[in-house]
Amino acid sequence: MIQTQTIVDVVDNSGVKTLRCIKVLGGFKKRYGVFGNLIRASIQELRQKGNKKLGLKKGDLVFAVVVQTRSQLKRKDGQVFKFFKNSAVIVDKQMKPLATRVLTPLCNELRHKKSIKLLSLAPSIL
Repeated sequence: MIQTQTIVDVVDNSGVKTLRCIKVLGGFKKRYGVFGNLIRASIQELRQKGNKKLGLKKGDLVFAVVVQTRSQLKRKDGQVFKFFKNSAVIVDKQMKPLATRVLTPLCNELRHKKSIKLLSLAPSIL
């Protein structure tokens, strides 16, 4: 689960390495973010070869979609998913990704959260 002040890795080619969650969006006093939730985050660290076209720099505020969490995800058929890190993909307000590639597999639960565009960029779907 993602909450305020959580450090989140970025798994796209936007040039951003880590984010710090500021707010979990999507409800009144929403405390935790899970797969597919939109968060507001601050850029903490950039990769050395950052994407100059996007114009992102340290301290900028961005929107991101949570795609992996360390907490367990249980499906109705009994499958349990657990990832090794908390990660997100940077998007704009219309849920369109800023980057052109997603570097890790994504869960099928994003399909129900209206993140179809993210699933089309992923290398595989779990």
